[in-house]
Amino acid sequence: MGTRKTPAVLGASGLELRPEELEPVSAVELLPGATIERKRVEAVDLSEVEASSVQLLEVALKSVELTQARLPAARLSDVLASRLVAPNARLRHVAMTRCAFDNSSLVGVDFGEGRLGRVTFRMCKLDLANLRLAELENVVFDACSLREVDFYGAKLRDVHFRGSDLNGADFSQATLEGVDFRSSKLLGVRAVGSLRGGLIDAGQLIDLAPALAIEAGIAVEADGGAGGIASDQVAHEPRSFGS
Repeated sequence: MGTRKTPAVLGASGLELRPEELEPVSAVELLPGATIERKRVEAVDLSEVEASSVQLLEVALKSVELTQARLPAARLSDVLASRLVAPNARLRHVAMTRCAFDNSSLVGVDFGEGRLGRVTFRMCKLDLANLRLAELENVVFDACSLREVDFYGAKLRDVHFRGSDLNGADFSQATLEGVDFRSSKLLGVRAVGSLRGGLIDAGQLIDLAPALAIEAGIAVEADGGAGGIASDQVAHEPRSFGS
């Protein structure tokens, strides 16, 4: 009797999917309102495809091209995407549940006003991505590049940034609850005052100090002074914004 392979489970997504049990397909036609269910799609080029309200249910995508695809209001549930190439793809109002993206290129992707729940991004490049007004809950970014990502007005709850680069990311008017930034790079983050509800470590606090001082209207002299606080006086323990 053959052994049963264990399902792929990635991070907080809770995704359990056995790609080898899905029907393999070598061609996909995406039409408005189309539903693709229990399929394994590999090495398919869907660049610049346009289709609204597409549903992907229990689907494994590997080495699929979605460059500049336009898929507004798409619904993704129980989707495993590896080596996905989707720069500048437009997925506004997307709804994702129990999805995992691994080693994928998502530069400039548009998830604006989308809802992401129990989603994991691992070793993905999301520079310049749009997450304006999006809702993220139980989402993990693991070893991802998120440089200059737009989180304007987004709602983040139980989101973990692990070993990721957030240089230049914009959190203006974002709402955070239970967001863990520890081990990630925060240099150049904009609207640091909106990080209230986030958890950082002492080293990150030192990196953010100049921006925090500017937002608080505090003048800092370049040469310090007798009353200055040296970095070695800061306790090396996690700090929570707003606590």
